[in-house]
Amino acid sequence: MMMYKQSGSVLIFSLVMLFILSMVGVASMDNVTLNERMASNYRDHDVVFQAAEAALIEGERAALAYSASFDISDFQAGCASTSCFTATCSDGRCFSGTYLSTFTCDITLPPPTDLWLVENTWALAGRARELTANFPTLAVKPKYIVEFLCFVQANPLGAAPVLAVGSIGDVEWALMYQITAFAEGATGGSRAMVQSTFKVIQN
Repeated sequence: MMMYKQSGSVLIFSLVMLFILSMVGVASMDNVTLNERMASNYRDHDVVFQAAEAALIEGERAALAYSASFDISDFQAGCASTSCFTATCSDGRCFSGTYLSTFTCDITLPPPTDLWLVENTWALAGRARELTANFPTLAVKPKYIVEFLCFVQANPLGAAPVLAVGSIGDVEWALMYQITAFAEGATGGSRAMVQSTFKVIQN
């Protein structure tokens, strides 16, 4: 009977291969976890961006609706109505300037920081307006502000109308707004802010 001396090399080789396969498996699991996180973050950002766009559209509709019943007194310093435009924003209505009796606007002294860049515009209650649509995955409702800029010439290619004629109902003039919308993800990791300049022609 022949006897063979065992050196144990097969066992060592098997253990090394097992270790390598284990490391490959762990690395694959980490990669899957990373991909899941990336997909989740991408989805969260996509929802936040859609929410901000929805708030922007609602803000444009609010500006359009307000323009149909434009009221000069809403821009005066002593405004006491529920639709006042203020320098710090009131329920989403903002105006940083002085509305003159000649129906022109004095905006030569804008605020040191744009309202949409001021944190309190979005953080303090009663300043920005919340979106009416529901986004259940977001912890905080998207918000928007409507900034009245001033009257602008309705037809930029036409003859310049007299500034003092920029009154309500004058078809030569249009109302110019800047709409800004802001949305934030459930964890605060995703934020989106969109903005548009909105021109409403009077008729």
